Amino acid sequence: MADASGVAVTRLVYERPDGRWTWRLISGDSEVLAHGSSQGFDTEKEARIAADEIIGGGFSAAMKKRRPRPLAKES
Repeated sequence: MADASGVAVTRLVYERPDGRWTWRLISGDSEVLAHGSSQGFDTEKEARIAADEIIGGGFSAAMKKRRPRPLAKES
């Protein structure tokens, strides 16, 4: 897989020391572009499915929100 600039990208699914599973999307220069839940997943399959949903655009139809900046406090 490659990103928009043509740089190789790798999806890494792995078991953490606590026994939970997670994933990372890593660029060719070893930068972490995205990662799985901090809570982790029960199984390798769940982590793989979650990664594929995110990477493959499975959530592209999700509602997009932007939090406005807080108003400046008056002095």
